[in-house]
Amino acid sequence: MQGSPPLALPRRPRILVVDDDPDFRTWLEAEAREVGIVLACVATGREALELLQQRLPHCLFVDVHLGAEHGSDLVRVVRRLPGAEHLPIVSISASPAVPDRLACLHAGADAYLTKPIRLTHLLDAVERLTTAPLHGRHGVLLLGARGPALAPLCDTLTHAGIDLTQIHQPTDLFTQLSDRQPDLAILADTSISALDACRLVRADAQLDDLPVVAVCSAVDRHTSTTLLRAGADDYLTLPVVSEEVVARILGRLQRHALIRALSSRDPLTGLYNRRYLDRCLLAEVHLATRSGQPLSAALIDIDHFKQVNDTLGHPAGDAVLRELSAELRASFRRADLCARYGGEEFLVLMRDLDATTCRGLIDRFRARFASHRFAFAPHLSVTLSAGIASIPEHARDAESLVRAADQALYVSKRSGRDQATVSQSIPPDLLRRSR
Repeated sequence: MQGSPPLALPRRPRILVVDDDPDFRTWLEAEAREVGIVLACVATGREALELLQQRLPHCLFVDVHLGAEHGSDLVRVVRRLPGAEHLPIVSISASPAVPDRLACLHAGADAYLTKPIRLTHLLDAVERLTTAPLHGRHGVLLLGARGPALAPLCDTLTHAGIDLTQIHQPTDLFTQLSDRQPDLAILADTSISALDACRLVRADAQLDDLPVVAVCSAVDRHTSTTLLRAGADDYLTLPVVSEEVVARILGRLQRHALIRALSSRDPLTGLYNRRYLDRCLLAEVHLATRSGQPLSAALIDIDHFKQVNDTLGHPAGDAVLRELSAELRASFRRADLCARYGGEEFLVLMRDLDATTCRGLIDRFRARFASHRFAFAPHLSVTLSAGIASIPEHARDAESLVRAADQALYVSKRSGRDQATVSQSIPPDLLRRSR
């Protein structure tokens, strides 16, 4: 998972919403209860401050217009509370007016959502703001020669809270990029030039979205143009100016984190999409192989999903997908990756867990979801089938891991659905038919 990856939501994210519309509050609280999200709604800034002084939530949502008070005033007060300096705050409003947006941003809000808003929009904002390291530690890999020239740059980045790894040989570059999965690479002259290092990185298709900053002792117009054409996103000139380094590097890291978070998401469910999953799977398999720790994959399928669409309509089917996704996000560890694999299939990737342990977790999740009640269809019960495989027990690479989990899922469905099957327990005759 590249860099500081967008991980799962906290197991039960605490969300505080301040909105003076009673209908919106009632509806939002009902939706949150459906998926087990800890959400509190209050109507005034005074009520919000009372709760905030008791315990900070994972994310605060503030309506721009709170009766006679403006939401930006509340945001400004909240920012001065102990421990709330980095609390993610999102302003919400039915109005897209620029003055309202600016007032909230100037007061300290991190983002702005325009109504109508669904619970999934709130969860997306929570995950984006709490897991993309907007205020946390970014990982940066610096390739540069030994000596005093880069010392001020290293000191500046470290003091800015960046998790910096420095290497000195270009032969170590791709191993370190693979192992550390940095959020950004800084390339300076070593035994090869920063320009050639940039060309090497950009020639690797797996690194096409990694931000790259080149460092040179002098940059004229020709050099800067050549660097940018080679794929550098930016460049720094030695000696560095601390304020400029912080502004350029942190700004680029934050924007990249947001773009990556948005591009990695399935728009309906908010889970990671297939493109992001495929990339992370390769990295996770590599790490598992190097560390000797197990990596398990659980492929989950909604039983009889077509019947839900046919009898209740596609909006109901979409609601089932969203509520299952919210349960997945809230039920597994922060280190686990939950993705929409395609259609009504989902994949959960679990680090450091063997297939037997993974099956126990999946079985408990299936049992809990089978008792889930949907507000739009209280009598609807949805069951899940799953197939589980792990490295190194059942597979050696990403492709064979997913294939083994898929074969196990096939057996679960052929054996009556509503169950989980581990790859090694597949009867030989069923395994032959599933190939």
